Amino acid sequence: MGPARILYICDLNAHGGTQTHLLQILAGLDRARYAPALAALTLADDLKAIVAPLGIDVIDMAVHGALKPATFRSVISLGNLARRGRVDLLHGFLYQGNVVTAAVSQLSGAPFITSVRNMDRWKTPVQRQISRLAHLGAARVVFNAEATREETVAREAIRRERTAVIPNGVSMPPSSGLAARGDRPPTIVCVASLSPKKGHALLLEAFTLVRQAIPAARLHLVGAGALRERLEWRAREMGLDETVRFLGHREDIDAILAEADVAVLTSVEEGMPNAILEAMARGLPAVATDVGGNREVIDDGTTGLLAPAGDKEAVAKALVRLLTDHDLRRRMGEAGRERAAERFGLAAMLDAYMRLYDEVLRRGQGSRP
Repeated sequence: MGPARILYICDLNAHGGTQTHLLQILAGLDRARYAPALAALTLADDLKAIVAPLGIDVIDMAVHGALKPATFRSVISLGNLARRGRVDLLHGFLYQGNVVTAAVSQLSGAPFITSVRNMDRWKTPVQRQISRLAHLGAARVVFNAEATREETVAREAIRRERTAVIPNGVSMPPSSGLAARGDRPPTIVCVASLSPKKGHALLLEAFTLVRQAIPAARLHLVGAGALRERLEWRAREMGLDETVRFLGHREDIDAILAEADVAVLTSVEEGMPNAILEAMARGLPAVATDVGGNREVIDDGTTGLLAPAGDKEAVAKALVRLLTDHDLRRRMGEAGRERAAERFGLAAMLDAYMRLYDEVLRRGQGSRP
């Protein structure tokens, strides 16, 4: 009968946590059991280059508006593809991907799974209703954190018994531990898209307080986004242009983390942060705001420190505490790496997805020709 054919539907227009997560799934599935394919609502050229070596079928839907004729034609085309028996299971990611997935399922009869990976507080009442309808027929609605599930289930009236939580997974580097600082200045790194929900403006304010205590401190911001120009202007206005570096999108995250002392994330809302998991896997302690799934990742006081959202003084105090106490950084880094290996391993995440797929297909909702 061959491997089960799974079509993933997601927007790959930028480097983000969901895109990273989906690429991990596409690369890590057991190809003897599953044949993955990807339908990207939009597909950025650099992400296309990353997908190409995976050896999967890729459909670039080139969606540039929800109500445009080309969008409807793309959805109908996917429905025809699934109806002809070339898809056994659909798996959608993010709001737009979930809506398209539900529509393709209606057209084809193929079972589907939806995924919620952020709090999505930006949704209007109409968008929330559309999202609720998209989840309504799903075999499972998958969340990456308990916090994400609790808020979304309440807001979009999803039946809890049809949900599942599969935490993000992280690959463990072969070596870890804090790099010897030597003559290097105390360095903080933040890996996050330059978008409002990541709270970079507050981080810059907290960093000014850090520098009052540690004048030599440096802050490296890794990530791309619409706010870069504004944040660079703000850093110059605050007199931080010599101590804050905007590194843009980078593929060498592990090397950047290896030259840092502390990771930081000052989000105002969060699902489950890949950036913190990557830091923990590298043995780097983290400071994060106490929002969303951050508390499920960081064991406050053991693997890192949590601060109230919006509290620049608390963020600065936590950063200064770690930057000035090497033994504390080492203990928290070691504990964080152990926690990442035990609870957030990439193999465990992939196994959870494959067990979920088997369950849905076994229930007869994924009968195949």
